[in-house]
Amino acid sequence: MAVEVLMALVSDADPELAEAATRCLVAHAPQSTDEVLAMLDGPATLRLRVKASGWSGRLAQVPTLMAHLGNRATARLAGTALTWITGSDPDLHGWHAPKPSMPSSDAVDGDDRLPASDPDKPLAWPDADAFARWWHRAGSTLDAGSRHFLGAPLTAHWLAVVMTSGPLPFRHLAAEHWQRMTHGPLFPTNLPAHAQRARFAGFFGEAS
Repeated sequence: MAVEVLMALVSDADPELAEAATRCLVAHAPQSTDEVLAMLDGPATLRLRVKASGWSGRLAQVPTLMAHLGNRATARLAGTALTWITGSDPDLHGWHAPKPSMPSSDAVDGDDRLPASDPDKPLAWPDADAFARWWHRAGSTLDAGSRHFLGAPLTAHWLAVVMTSGPLPFRHLAAEHWQRMTHGPLFPTNLPAHAQRARFAGFFGEAS
């Protein structure tokens, strides 16, 4: 019943609610991923589909995400989604591209509207060709039969490693996957780093 309710919310007019439902389904009911991706197959839901592809951890989604690297509207988001799956770092592995030139915000005379905010501003611009070269070299080292997170099979042990010592931006997604796999509580990744460290031993000891 819960899955059915969440599936209905994937198409909700509220984008935040639709994203929350999609993320919950992909993390907690991975068997629904194909249906979720099919529901998001349209221009209005393109960004959410890119995110869901990354959340899925499926290597089969890598070629689809690579195709989005050449689209300015989705390039940075697709690059981040590829990192979620493969663990490849654009700086470390040489596919961080220079920021492309942007149209001037005052290009339209007499238009005094504020420019739209950029939801991907913190994300790296990807070099599609450089990522393709990295993938050609490294892709075969990943197990095609497993879901992946940051380049390793999606296991409780690996997720605990990410939650305790991985980059802060990736810890919340790791915590969501870990909660599903262990049926434990959701680790509070919103706490400051020092507060998280203070809880590691007790949290994982109680939940194991």
